[in-house]
Amino acid sequence: MFRFLLLINSLFLATALPWGIAHGQNNVSQNQSSAVEAEINRLLGVEKPQAVAPIAVSAAAVAPSVPVKQTLLDAVDLKDMDINDVLKLIASKTGLNIIAGKNVAGRVTIFLQNVEVHDALHIILNANDLAYVESRGVIQVLPAADFERIYGYKFGQVTETRIIPLKGFKAADAVALLTQMKSTVGKVMADEQSNTLMIEDLPAKVRDMEQYLKTIDAPVETRMFVVRQVSVDALTARINELLTPKVGTARVDAPSNKVFVTDTAKKILEITKLIQQLDVPRVTEVFVISYAKAEDMLKAITPMLTKELGHGEFDARGNKLVVTDVAPKIAEIRKVIAALDHQEQEVLIEAKIIQVTLTDKFKLGVNWDAIVEKWHDLRFTNDYSLGASATPKGVMSIGTIDNDQYKAVLEALDNSGLTKILSSPRIATINNQEAKILVGTTKPYVTTTTTTPGTGPATTAETVSFIDVGVKLNVTPTIHHDGYITMKIKPEVSSAADKITTGNGNDIPIVKTSTVETTVRVKDGVTIIIGGLINEEVANDRNQVPMLGKIPLVGAAFRKDSKSTEKTEMVVFLTPHIITGDVASPPDFVPTIKRDELY
Repeated sequence: MFRFLLLINSLFLATALPWGIAHGQNNVSQNQSSAVEAEINRLLGVEKPQAVAPIAVSAAAVAPSVPVKQTLLDAVDLKDMDINDVLKLIASKTGLNIIAGKNVAGRVTIFLQNVEVHDALHIILNANDLAYVESRGVIQVLPAADFERIYGYKFGQVTETRIIPLKGFKAADAVALLTQMKSTVGKVMADEQSNTLMIEDLPAKVRDMEQYLKTIDAPVETRMFVVRQVSVDALTARINELLTPKVGTARVDAPSNKVFVTDTAKKILEITKLIQQLDVPRVTEVFVISYAKAEDMLKAITPMLTKELGHGEFDARGNKLVVTDVAPKIAEIRKVIAALDHQEQEVLIEAKIIQVTLTDKFKLGVNWDAIVEKWHDLRFTNDYSLGASATPKGVMSIGTIDNDQYKAVLEALDNSGLTKILSSPRIATINNQEAKILVGTTKPYVTTTTTTPGTGPATTAETVSFIDVGVKLNVTPTIHHDGYITMKIKPEVSSAADKITTGNGNDIPIVKTSTVETTVRVKDGVTIIIGGLINEEVANDRNQVPMLGKIPLVGAAFRKDSKSTEKTEMVVFLTPHIITGDVASPPDFVPTIKRDELY
């Protein structure tokens, strides 16, 4: 403690030493300064350095540099001392010329042994967010933020500089790429004349940028290609897709039909192979499409055509496809067309639409559960509500039966009411194509349109429209390779229950409809039953005495009007059969069109 207090006391007697000279203060005699200096040397254990001639340095001349003279501090033991006093102490004991800026502030508590003075300065200043710059024997102390703002990097941060000549990559393009990789203190500059880069950055960043340059910078060469068979512009478009970005170039000489390519040896080899594949005679072939549409077939093969070289068109009238491309591509396209243009299988749908007039006992519809229990273990596995879920109008049931159970179901339906077969259509459709069946009527209604011009009389036009009512059935079959058929079924039962009369006296029918959509999968030949399509019709009946019932006023006594309600349930039987549609041709039949004609 005594040594420390004596050191503090001596500090204020040392104002005539080099620090005081830098601040323009000299209030203590030379003898006093020598005595204090000797005491501080003894307390700090510092050997007195050789005298250094003072050098006048302006603030503009101060710049970072590597210190040359080294002075060792044997021991430094300070506690909560002002940073400026510490700098004065170090300046007086080492002979260094130290200048502190006005923003230099802080407290120091430190104990060091056998530390070089510049290392000690670095430790003390860094702990207080300060930095220093040494130039021409003068050390300038300033805030670390000011140091970074002036010199572009943080105090104590080490940077490396590399000068890299490029082989083939353009220096200007390399600067654009490396600028995205450098750190905030890094710099990348280019000399385009010598194609050289100068990189300055943190060591790790410099190594990363050097490694990246090795991957993109390679020797380049130029090769000339003479194009003989294809368009030189079309071929150049394909070559440009292979060129190394920022390195490769392709120049066209149209009069001589030549292409000059500059790139790395590896890319030149790839481009040579491409030209050998494409610069060959092109072939045009006409394909007669038998089953598919030529327009759809063109969409299927377009991705296969050689880019910029292949071309395809279709003739809708003759359902033909005209393809132009190199011979290997034509061979590939021929195989694809043969695989896609094949005869589709067909589905023959046998339908029976049966109307069951429900008796009073079965006003809620056919009791399918009872039929399932009684007759041949019929399978009804799906029920669908008709109408809104909160107030359904009925339940549609879907099930399947074998062919030998058809008559048994008809017998069971006779117990529910009067059974009547409305229609037994048979319709064939191609795989994945929709088939439509309508059993009903088409009701017309008239709409009136009145046009009033600016001048002249108004014109009135009547339009007759039609609406289908009855039983409609839409079926879309999909054939599978295992003999099963997936059928998308949409049955609909509709009736014109009432009508509204417009102001022009036109009657427009109000159509009541029950419809549902479902998808089922059955084996070839299995019958699908759709039940629960209930319809209710109200009929107005009049019984009258002939002639007398038509007399006004009095005729009411000779006639009787009544309303009757009839409930019916539609039952639909659908049996799909897979067919090929093949029909034997006459022995003398000769095709009039030959496939795969080659032009």
